[in-house]
Amino acid sequence: MARLLAVFAAVSLCLFSVASRAQSTFTVDSTGDAGAGTLRQALLDSNANPPPAGTRNRIEFDLAGAPPFTIAPVSALPTVTAPVDIDGTSQPGFVLAPLIVLDGNGAGAGVDGLRITAGDSVARALVVQRFSDNGIVLETGGGNIVTGCYVGTNAAGNADQGNQDDGILVLNSANNTIGGDEAGQGNLVSGNGGAGARGIAIEGAGSTGNQVFGNLIGTDVTGTADLGNNDEGVSIGDDASGNFIGGPNAGQGNLISGNSRGVFIQSSAAQNTVQGNKIGTNLAGTAALGGLGNNSNGGVLLQGDDNLIGGNTPGARNIISGNDSIGVFIGGGILGISGNRIQGNYIGLDVTGANAVPNNGQGILNSSGNDNIFGGSGAGEGNVISGNAEEGIAIVSQSAARNVVQGNIIGLDASGNVEVPNGEDGVLIEGGAIGPMFGDEADDNQIGGTAAGARNVISGNQGNGVHIRDDSGNALGTRFNIVEGNFIGTDVTGTLDRGNDGFGVFIEGSNENRIGGTSAEARNVISGNDSFGIFILGPATGNLVQGNFVGVDVSGLLPLGNDSVGVGVENTTGNTIGGSTGAGNVISGNGASGVSLNDGAVGVAVQGNFIGTDLGGVVDLGNAGDGILVGLASTDNRLGGSLAEGNTIKFNGENGVEIQETSAVDNAILSNNIFGNDLLGISLNGGQGNLGQEAPALLEATSSGATLTVTGTLASAPNTTYTIQFFVNSSLDPSGFGEGEFFLGETQIVTDGAGNVDFTAVADIVNAAVDLNAIVDPRVTATVTDPNGNTSEFSNGVSLVIAGTVQFSAAAYQTNADAGTVVVTLLRSGGSEGEISVQFGTADGTAFEGLDYTGVVQVVTFADGQTSAEVEIPLLNPDGVFGDRTVLLALSDPSEGIVLGDPEAAILTIVYPAAPAPTLISGGGCQLGGGVPFGGLKHIASLALLTWGLLRLRRWA
Repeated sequence: MARLLAVFAAVSLCLFSVASRAQSTFTVDSTGDAGAGTLRQALLDSNANPPPAGTRNRIEFDLAGAPPFTIAPVSALPTVTAPVDIDGTSQPGFVLAPLIVLDGNGAGAGVDGLRITAGDSVARALVVQRFSDNGIVLETGGGNIVTGCYVGTNAAGNADQGNQDDGILVLNSANNTIGGDEAGQGNLVSGNGGAGARGIAIEGAGSTGNQVFGNLIGTDVTGTADLGNNDEGVSIGDDASGNFIGGPNAGQGNLISGNSRGVFIQSSAAQNTVQGNKIGTNLAGTAALGGLGNNSNGGVLLQGDDNLIGGNTPGARNIISGNDSIGVFIGGGILGISGNRIQGNYIGLDVTGANAVPNNGQGILNSSGNDNIFGGSGAGEGNVISGNAEEGIAIVSQSAARNVVQGNIIGLDASGNVEVPNGEDGVLIEGGAIGPMFGDEADDNQIGGTAAGARNVISGNQGNGVHIRDDSGNALGTRFNIVEGNFIGTDVTGTLDRGNDGFGVFIEGSNENRIGGTSAEARNVISGNDSFGIFILGPATGNLVQGNFVGVDVSGLLPLGNDSVGVGVENTTGNTIGGSTGAGNVISGNGASGVSLNDGAVGVAVQGNFIGTDLGGVVDLGNAGDGILVGLASTDNRLGGSLAEGNTIKFNGENGVEIQETSAVDNAILSNNIFGNDLLGISLNGGQGNLGQEAPALLEATSSGATLTVTGTLASAPNTTYTIQFFVNSSLDPSGFGEGEFFLGETQIVTDGAGNVDFTAVADIVNAAVDLNAIVDPRVTATVTDPNGNTSEFSNGVSLVIAGTVQFSAAAYQTNADAGTVVVTLLRSGGSEGEISVQFGTADGTAFEGLDYTGVVQVVTFADGQTSAEVEIPLLNPDGVFGDRTVLLALSDPSEGIVLGDPEAAILTIVYPAAPAPTLISGGGCQLGGGVPFGGLKHIASLALLTWGLLRLRRWA
């Protein structure tokens, strides 16, 4: 037996290396308080005989009788001033659990159990209990080790025998190790119970590099029962920095449960690391400790800057669960807390990440912190924050700005597939009611991001996915927040319904936030939620909803509908849903209307969206209700706008756009592509909406090239200028009043004093994406919009006559002068319906009408279906003309509905022989060009023609 005990002692002695063998050894063989063989005397002797530098003295125990062996000092024990190893494992009979008990119940007031100032000392396998001040104090001198001790419990480690202040206090002392990562090295630090009593406290600017590894803090020795310290399990404060609570390697994590708070990092403490711990659970990490966990202020309270809670490896992960309040709390009355990183943790879940072990408040509450990071875009940095009683993450109050929430799973298990809901919102951002006098409101926070790995999956929660709220009435509160790149209401693949019980995104009384963005990377998938996908409730202004998939899966091609409206806006002014090119949302597959503007939605721009279809406008993904519904007192809204701002509204179960109420006026519906909805393209609900603005009555429509000509009538308000927009359809609604499959262009018409106008409207076809010739039996419809923005329903549809354009077959023609005639071809392209005509004419270039050619001016007629015509130009070929000459050709005066194409002017080149070389004239000493003698009638005639030609040129000049 003695040999076995010696082996255990030897193993324990090997737990920590020492610089060299201890210089002096002192033996305690008496439990008395004074005299030879007592602990007091051993401490005095060790202090009186300091070892050489780099060595320690040694205090061993050899007490007779049955354990535990209780030493009960009646006054404070001597402070350790010389390095020493106080080794409780040396007591015969030691097997892992300490046998030596230091009981301070009779030591008097203000007395610590052990106070070590020497540094490089060890307190090993001791029970330190019932002292009126701290259990163990490490002060000034660093490099100490406290291992295998029970501090604040009985010797069995199952009952509270707490010291009245801190269990272990590190005061201006560096590089100490409390516990260790091997079996038996950890301490049990529990039951310390005076006001403000903490399990382990690290304080002072000199307290840096301390390691707290492998301890049970606040529990019994089994890690299953609550023996909590009265205040924090671990507290770091008073400028202490660079300390480690737990670590990423096996055995380094602590169990910190049963305390008032788990870990408290105070306002002056920075750059500390908390890793690998279980905070609030039992030792196995499978359930809350005794059903309670850590009480009052919860798992981790952060008031300092630049601290790391967790990390990017599985070993660095903290399990912060089962606490009776908040999991991680940044705040507590301190403003401007910044630079902290909460990464890689399970918050509200068990150690497997599969089952809820709820914190009884929020998973993370940031009440006053700026520039903190919750998760991250790097591998392993995201937290899983699920199963908590309230919000997953709440960023609230004044001074909670510029925080980043990235890479987290919020409301699902660690696989991202199974719902483990938080009891309220997944993420809440809320400004305080005090206003910005204390600094930033809850502004400029970022939920998600465009970088790979920045996406949050925010799904399955019992409230909303993301809730941005300001109820202070302060226009400067809760603004400029960004939600981008997230999956909200789906699983981690973005393909399965894991909807939040409320809205996917809820903006309530908050201004100038952005949901999504103009790049694919900024897109949120907001689908599968049990209410609206996105809901904006006023007063709220300046919010942007852009580039999102709302009601479809991540591919944008399959429905994954929110149960109610895709995007709803109520009681607000000046928000934007979509935008111009690249900013439009896909709002499809939802259980009610795609977009709903209701109860005083004013000045909303709904632009560039695909509502009921995919990004290509091809796939049927209709919303169950209207594409866009405009309801009670919703005015001055702009549905579409310019060509780039038009919405594509297709395949919806009711109307494309419905203006529902009499009070819904001045809603402009412009430049949209609306087609294939089950009811009307635009419905004014029997004249209830938009003042019942009348539609025009169309009679005829003709297109030629990029020009549309439409005749019709309008009866409306007198002496008013209306914008009339034209659309083309591949088919009409059964009512004959069509929709507006493709927007073509617009112009203006003016009514007379009686409110009537018979118009022939000519509009440029600005939508270059439309190929009219590819549409079988195209039909034209129109809307009119009054100066205040009241748009009508669609007009009746009329067949479009595509008359085409006429142009020359080439920009240049060439012929020999002796050809007799030249044939010029005219082409009719882009349509050949109906008989049309155009005038053809010639004019002199360098050629002369009547000398080189016979001028032609004629009307060229194309019959219905005819696509080409020819014009002949006679050539005169005069003698004595050399070199090429040109004739100008032009088209003009096209008949109604026809435009001239390119080219509408051309050049005809008449090729004559090259001029001969000069020749002297015989007998007269005169020589004319080409070496031909100047003589005979032929030469005289040539000269006459040349002179005539020069005179003619002068006349034309």
